[in-house]
Amino acid sequence: MPFIDDIWITLSPRDVAAFGQGAKGDYDEGDIREAIEVFHRDREARADYELVPLEKSPIALDPEKTGLMAVAATLGYRVEESIALPAMEVCLRAALAQLQDYLNYRLTKRLAPKKLHLGWPMVPGGAAAPDLTYGQVLDLLPGNQSGVRIRGELLSPAWSLAYLYSLGPKPDRTSACASCNKDCSLRK
Repeated sequence: MPFIDDIWITLSPRDVAAFGQGAKGDYDEGDIREAIEVFHRDREARADYELVPLEKSPIALDPEKTGLMAVAATLGYRVEESIALPAMEVCLRAALAQLQDYLNYRLTKRLAPKKLHLGWPMVPGGAAAPDLTYGQVLDLLPGNQSGVRIRGELLSPAWSLAYLYSLGPKPDRTSACASCNKDCSLRK
């Protein structure tokens, strides 16, 4: 099973502040800088992923799909120890978003030679997969090296992700922009 170790997530005060807009919390720029420093020191981001044939799918999928990609990723246990810092929760939410973006990029690059396209992530219990459980996703990742586990109904470490992507053929461009006209008013 493919495994990505030591994923480098680089947070800036601007990244964290943007994620914290409207969030409750009493912290300032100094608190954000401290949380980022602690995060960079303690993070242990890693991920597992696996191509899964349709016949092993725990949920019903559109027959046009060619398979699934199961993903589990974490920021690690050590970041949980610093959650009491004033800006750490918003820092970790920003880091999870970056982790998911990184995985989307990495998986898209890996699938390109196979002419496959990632669908939207299907989060267990979410609108796209209300009957899917985290256990079903993790069962599709034999030898899970990322360390993501289930404790009760929650993922452990707490700052982790687990979801499925549907896979299908790369979609054809169907917009008017498919045969790009460089003099188009949209480009000006």
